[in-house]
Amino acid sequence: EAEKELEGLGDELNEKREELEHIESELIDIEDSISEVEQEKEGLKSELERLESGSYDSAILTFEETWTKHFRELLKEPEIELQINRDSGAIALPSSSDERRLYDRRGDLSDSELQLLNLSFILALNEHGNRTSAINWGTMVLDEPFSNLDAERRESSLSHLIRSDPQIILT
Repeated sequence: EAEKELEGLGDELNEKREELEHIESELIDIEDSISEVEQEKEGLKSELERLESGSYDSAILTFEETWTKHFRELLKEPEIELQINRDSGAIALPSSSDERRLYDRRGDLSDSELQLLNLSFILALNEHGNRTSAINWGTMVLDEPFSNLDAERRESSLSHLIRSDPQIILT
């Protein structure tokens, strides 16, 4: 009886070993699949970062062009180019030399240039925001937008504001 029971247990043990081999084989397949999925995930993650970076650069470039367009109209200088540094966010204007003058409060730009940059920025922000459906300003209130501007700049700025899309209230 013990020999028969031992023989039955041996058969059962062989079945369990085969079952274990099958499970171990499935486990190896699953681990391979996990490894493939992780590699694919890393590839997709890299692709997403590349696309986000491209999208960011594209958005900055589009805004930079819109801002430059408004600044040119306000300043009545068709050749001027605003430049936004993609890494630092610094805003620069050209100068008579090859260097660029930075937009800051330390004196690189004149008061009228600062005023026109701020005014053109809000117009560009409104246009860009409306185009991307991020904002929808139908009316803008501008407090003393012509301070620090001479009569000629004030006239050209007012002319540009009149041609702009949003309703503008000046104080």
